Amino acid sequence: MLNESDYQLLTLAAMAECLARVDATANGRGDHSEQALAPLTAALFNRDAANLEALFPDPRQFNEGLTIIMDTLRGSSKRSAVVRYLISVLDLTKRLKRNDSVQQRIATRIDEISQLSFERRIEVVGELYEATIATLGRRVQVVGNPSALQREGSAATIRTLLLCAIRFAWLWDQLGGRRWRLVVRSKALLSSLQDLQARI
Repeated sequence: MLNESDYQLLTLAAMAECLARVDATANGRGDHSEQALAPLTAALFNRDAANLEALFPDPRQFNEGLTIIMDTLRGSSKRSAVVRYLISVLDLTKRLKRNDSVQQRIATRIDEISQLSFERRIEVVGELYEATIATLGRRVQVVGNPSALQREGSAATIRTLLLCAIRFAWLWDQLGGRRWRLVVRSKALLSSLQDLQARI
């Protein structure tokens, strides 16, 4: 049985998971099927979930994200792109929280497209990201293999994953997550992440 603190850690791991897939997509790697992305898009398209357990029915699906955060806290720089994206996403989420009109536009559009096919949803969410989040100021500068970035659907997949990451960042903040704790309380956070990973 997971508690609220566990779910706070899972939202952080989910952010990292989304952004790891952004990095993979930008470099021509990864599985972008509906089944592979379902755990990440659930929080975006299931805004009326009864509880956090409904958004994280299988916490093990976020194991890679937990590992990325733990490796980073241990001083590893091998996922530096993911960490850079995460910092940008936290900044964009803060900007979004100050813009009620953009929040409402995203919520309304997500409700409208939730019944579309998976492929069409990815396409439309990509367009929605460009029309809303991209107007808030500083963009997430995604780098990768130019040929991979130019593939059909890559931009929409990346933007969808970024919006999913923002959704998890919003949840993380709602559950008491604070950016300063990632630095100031890194040892305690690492211990908590290790404990969670061992239990799921």
